[in-house]
Amino acid sequence: MYRRRTVSGQVTLSLALFLSALGCRQSIEPQVPPLGHLRIQKLSSLCQQFAVSQRKPPATIDELKAWAKKLPKEKLDAMGIDNVDEAVVSPRDQQPYVLVRGGPQMMIQAHEKIGAGGKRYVLYSTGSVFEMGDDAFKQLMANAR
Repeated sequence: MYRRRTVSGQVTLSLALFLSALGCRQSIEPQVPPLGHLRIQKLSSLCQQFAVSQRKPPATIDELKAWAKKLPKEKLDAMGIDNVDEAVVSPRDQQPYVLVRGGPQMMIQAHEKIGAGGKRYVLYSTGSVFEMGDDAFKQLMANAR
């Protein structure tokens, strides 16, 4: 009789856990980052390819754009870039991205010139993208110099 209760208790517990998991199950849909976030990530790919090819980072956005326009379509497609002119311009403020050149301590690679709603996307040299408020951005840039 003791054995029957143990097996019965385990089955009941397992069934309860299974049913509760079904009831709590939510459909998780993948979230697509905003266009501004995606585009500055593509800029990161362009900068990395430039640096590998030229053995130095691009000095200006115009230098990067001129170089990218000479790339074969297959390379641009691999980076998800359809239009080089669009790839170097923020869709939020319609301004070319600002490339940041600095010493080894400079961790920022590029940023939106103006951004939107008091915030701008910042691209770090690691490839990470963060959206930050103007005050935090100004402090970051001041500390980086």
